[in-house]
Amino acid sequence: MKKDDNELKEQVALFRYGLISDIVCLEPGTKGIYAKIKEKAARHYTIPGSRRDRIEAETFRDWIKKYRKDGFDALFPKTRTDKGQSRTLSTVIEDILIDIKEENLQFSVKHVIDKARELGKIDKNLELSQTSVYRLLSSRGLMDKRKIEEPGGKDHRRFSYEHAGELFMSDVMHGPAVFTAGRKKHKAYLIAFIDDASRVIPYAEFALGEKFFIGSIFYRV
Repeated sequence: MKKDDNELKEQVALFRYGLISDIVCLEPGTKGIYAKIKEKAARHYTIPGSRRDRIEAETFRDWIKKYRKDGFDALFPKTRTDKGQSRTLSTVIEDILIDIKEENLQFSVKHVIDKARELGKIDKNLELSQTSVYRLLSSRGLMDKRKIEEPGGKDHRRFSYEHAGELFMSDVMHGPAVFTAGRKKHKAYLIAFIDDASRVIPYAEFALGEKFFIGSIFYRV
């Protein structure tokens, strides 16, 4: 395995742990865990090695379950057993199909595939299994008929701006414990501002409390 692959996997594992660290330290069944997961799923993220910026609540629960069972190593992305062979759905293609479905919730699996070909986003000669695409979209909760049929439902399209500097978002990640003056031990929090269009992080800083950062703050320049 290449060094870059190992570094990316470590970054992914650290990213995942940073998002669930405040939950895995709680006892299973603790009141408020579901609300925490729901809040995290509503945020936007800069995800290592991915073009996506949202994470489903089901994914958070899966990471928490894996960590509680097998520890930090369970958060590393798994090496595919079919590496070197043709893969039906690459990460790029998955993102394209998910984006199309999010913007057109009424589309069937076939319509999603046809739209991707029509837009020239995937090779017209590439064979895509409708079963694989359905499994992908279903895992993201995009085949839920209740969401599709909900009148006046929530807009599931990706929230983004075209030009850099139009919108900055802020987010917080739980960090390590540190010692301050008087040898007092405190938990640190990494607070960062992210440009919505370019995904550039113009500023980030560690703080000793989340009160410095209240929710997801959106600021137009």
